[in-house]
Amino acid sequence: MFRLEHCVLAMAPVLTSIHHQSFDNPWSEQAFQQCLQLPTVSGRVAIANGNSAARPLGFILWQRNTEECEILTICVLPNERHMGVGRQLVGICIKENQKVDIVLEVAKDNLAALSLYRRSNFTAVGVRPNYYKRDDGKKMDAMILRRPAGQKTTC
Repeated sequence: MFRLEHCVLAMAPVLTSIHHQSFDNPWSEQAFQQCLQLPTVSGRVAIANGNSAARPLGFILWQRNTEECEILTICVLPNERHMGVGRQLVGICIKENQKVDIVLEVAKDNLAALSLYRRSNFTAVGVRPNYYKRDDGKKMDAMILRRPAGQKTTC
């Protein structure tokens, strides 16, 4: 079990650590600090409930204006995946932004994420060729997905 807490500036080191364990080209701590200081950025971090010290499992950050919301990044620690954390993180973003369209970019080969987004009623609306650079130097297309405002979630 886990709980969701608001992402705050003091969490930048933790978010950086999770991001570094999740992506080939992770954000720096400075990038998280700058992002979290923007009034248009919100997010949640999943914290494990248990007898031991609080342990972060993953997080989501989004940026919203009056017309749409963009999921900036979402990640779950590799050993905590497939336990519903990502689904809950996407769900809270949808719940808090139901009056606007939600957009995101995801690597074309990230099948688990694509499956989650499809179950949450996101559909492909475009492609950014060679958008992501991998550690091995290869590039991967990004799929641009959109979820129209007011859609019901099926996941």
